[in-house]
Amino acid sequence: MKLPPDCRFLLVPDSFKGTLDSMEVAEAIANGLGESFPDAHFDKCPMADGGEGSSVILGQILGARRYELDVVSADHRHIRGFYFMTDAGEAFVEIAAASGLPSVREPSLYAVRATSFGTGQLIADAITRGARKVHLFLGGSATSDGGVGIAKALGYRFVFEDGSFSSSPVMGDKYPGEQLSRIVNILPPEDAKFLRDVEFVAVCDVENPLYGVNGAAHIYGPQKGANAADVELLDQGLAHLSTVVRKSFGKVCEDIPGAGAAGGAGYATLAFLDGQLRKGADFLLEAVDFDRKLLEADCVITGEGQIDDQSIGGKLFSALLKRSAAAGKPLIVIAGVTAISEEMLEAYPNLTVFGLGRTDCFSHPDRALRFVARNIGKLLVG
Repeated sequence: MKLPPDCRFLLVPDSFKGTLDSMEVAEAIANGLGESFPDAHFDKCPMADGGEGSSVILGQILGARRYELDVVSADHRHIRGFYFMTDAGEAFVEIAAASGLPSVREPSLYAVRATSFGTGQLIADAITRGARKVHLFLGGSATSDGGVGIAKALGYRFVFEDGSFSSSPVMGDKYPGEQLSRIVNILPPEDAKFLRDVEFVAVCDVENPLYGVNGAAHIYGPQKGANAADVELLDQGLAHLSTVVRKSFGKVCEDIPGAGAAGGAGYATLAFLDGQLRKGADFLLEAVDFDRKLLEADCVITGEGQIDDQSIGGKLFSALLKRSAAAGKPLIVIAGVTAISEEMLEAYPNLTVFGLGRTDCFSHPDRALRFVARNIGKLLVG
């Protein structure tokens, strides 16, 4: 494949976790290609898959304002959370910004205690400031509370068997996992107008149900510090929560794909906020008008820390591969680690994969990316 000197490159990389964010990846690739293509047009669209960093990307692209406030962390500390909101009242909130796993000091101690209350505080603040549409990005959470913390921060009241209810972030003095099984009734917010005119969209990249062998506790609990007993406790609590929701509001949404995302925050979006769930990569690509840019591009280039055959399962790489193939555009992937099979390359003839393969790819990832992109440019120049 050869490209003209004035060709158009569409750069849509994900971040290289722990080293470079997606904009830095795009810049490094453009700098390397630019040595062979000084007259080319580089359309930089840094990407994410709906998890951590997604709100920052959309905030930059859409010119949204960043808001910060003190919130309750997943492990019950006070931290500084953030969200973005446009002048038109469209807010972008990451669960990782308030209830994320990286901010938890001792995950094993909080596997069944982690609360999503801080995320609800961010949403409440956005609504108070005039948000009429809230996008909630569900990747990177430390929580398995079924989104009860979010709902509590937005005014829902969870009644226990003794008739009492708690408005605290952690639902009283005991663990949320135990508290979930104690709930006998759920009361809607006293301020009925607060949530009425707000549209909620949860963005995620998983399809797990709320509970069961493929649910939030069993699949993601161990990643959040849960041992076998914790997993069973959480799974029972989430199943019980769905029973009470069905009794209180007549809603049956525990088996909807994505309900188990972020420890059940996907379920909370459906059950408490009357929202919808969207695939992360597809949502972000639509937000940056990717399909229009794809038609104008001569070549699409993306990058990730690791690419293998499992990457086809629904994240950014999968979305880019399918859309570029449908449009008849070449897709080049630059990855730190590559394990793509011959079968995958044969199935997608428009796909070409390059690995960094340099000893300095962790210590100087920008330099490694520029080096590989420079060599790709030499192969492509007409």
